[in-house]
Formats: sequence, C-alpha cells, structure tokens
Amino acid sequence: GIGWLTGDPIITGLLPSSLPMAPSTAIAFLLTAASLPFTRSPQSRTLATVIHAAVILPALSQLGSFLWGIPLTLDTILLPQPEHFNGVVAGRMSPLTAIGFLVAGLSGAVPLRHRLAKDLEGLAGTAVAGLGIVIVLGYLYGRPLLYSAQSDPTTLSTAIAFVLLGSAMVAAGGPQYLPLRPAVGSSARARMIRAFFPSIPIAVLVDALLPAIVPMSNPALALTVFGAIVAVVVTGGVFTAAPAPGNALDRATGPPAESEAKPRAIFHGNRDSFLIADNDGGFVHANPPGPQFFRSPEDQM
Repeated sequence: GIGWLTGDPIITGLLPSSLPMAPSTAIAFLLTAASLPFTRSPQSRTLATVIHAAVILPALSQLGSFLWGIPLTLDTILLPQPEHFNGVVAGRMSPLTAIGFLVAGLSGAVPLRHRLAKDLEGLAGTAVAGLGIVIVLGYLYGRPLLYSAQSDPTTLSTAIAFVLLGSAMVAAGGPQYLPLRPAVGSSARARMIRAFFPSIPIAVLVDALLPAIVPMSNPALALTVFGAIVAVVVTGGVFTAAPAPGNALDRATGPPAESEAKPRAIFHGNRDSFLIADNDGGFVHANPPGPQFFRSPEDQM
C-alpha cells in the first residue's frame, strides 16, 4: 500500500524489474495478518470473522471479473487506469491470489467451539503457504504461473507474502493442531517426520536453483549432479535421524528390561504356589509349584 502511495517500485515489487503487487492484494494481506491475534479466543472471534469477510468479498469480485468479466472490483476502484508492465496489466489481483485469500478467509469462518476449527485453520495455512511456494518455484524455474497478457499473474512479492502468511497461520494454531501435531512429541513417528521431512524442500530447492547457479548444457549431467546431491542429503538425514527412533523401537520391541525380569524371576523361582487369574476367575498362568500343589497339569487348571 505504501509503495503505491509513494510510487516506489521496490516496495511494490521487491525489485524494479518485478511486477508490482496489486493494491487490493496488499490490503488483503494487511487485514488477514491483523486478524490472526483475534482467532484464538471465542470473545474476539467475531471481529476476526468480520475482517475475513472484508478479505473474502474483494477476492470473490476479482474471481468474478476473471471468470465472467464483472467490471467492478476493488482494483478498478483504486486504479481505474492501470499501467502495463512487460506486456501485463499491473495493479490487478491474480485469480490464484484470490483463491489463496478465499482459503485463508473461509478457514476463519468456522466457529471456534467446533473441535476441528483450529485444525482447519492450520491446514488452510499449509495450503496458502504451499500455493506461495509453487508460485515462487515457477519464478525460480523461469516459468511463472499465468504470466501472460490474457491473465493477471501472481507477483513474486505476493508469492513470498503467501509463504509468510501461511506459516503464520500454522504457527498461530499451535503444535497441538494440524499440521504440526503429528511431528510433535517423542514418539518414533514424530522423530522420523522431523528428521526426514526437511530433505524434501531441500531437494526441490536444489533442483530449482542448480541450473541458475551452475549452468549446464548437458541435461544428463544436470540430472546426475542433482541425483548425487539428493542422495547425499537423504543419506545424511538418515544417518543423523535413525539412532533416536531406532533406539526407541529397540526398547519397545527388545527383551524385557531389568525391572520386568526381577518379578519374573521371583514368580518362577519361588517354592510357593503362585497363580495368575483373569477377570472371569480362570487361571491363565502358574509357576512350577502351582500344578504340583493342585495335582493338575497347568493347561488343565
């Protein structure tokens, strides 16, 4: 918003050569970020819902303009005479951007008393961040999504802001809700998720940045280098992460601990008769003197 008021291209588009963020997109980001502190308690949830409605309505109007040619949108009001940037109309919210704001806004419409409300917000934050990551990768690969004169593309600054907004939505939910819940705790599953999941974005970033950092005319060589880097990253992650969950599994499935072995020795080594009964009163186990005392084989007791 400040960038459009001052006319500074670096603020609106990160770089002078980058497509600037639309004014309505900047306003929607400010409103969505401002609503996050009010989504945590039922008392302030109403205010958050009102803010989300102020984000959803411009996004719906922009989608209506893209799909059915509706002329009136927030951008046409703020910028009735937009400029062209590299053959693309500047200052218009992209359809992908509108979808991202719809996902973020609708997630806050679920009443907080519903047990899935915070899970839905966390999953919506994951979707918003994922959308931003996909668009950023498109720019890194040199193939931005919907970047043409026939559509309004999502700017690089908008994509980065979506990654930050989605991450903030996930963090606002907390570790006890999705998508962080499976990765929290000391279980073997949580440790393996925390250990192996980072290797996925690392591999994708290496694949996207490698051609720009090390230009290669041979595609086979590029794939070989990429495969070697991924193998090193995954192998390092396995060797680093395997001991903790492996030891936990060994303790869970290994031989009885010393604390369990001592009662077993007392039970089997005692000269007195010991019997173990179930809830129905039937004997399920006996130490060696037990069958002798009852003069009956253990399997018939």
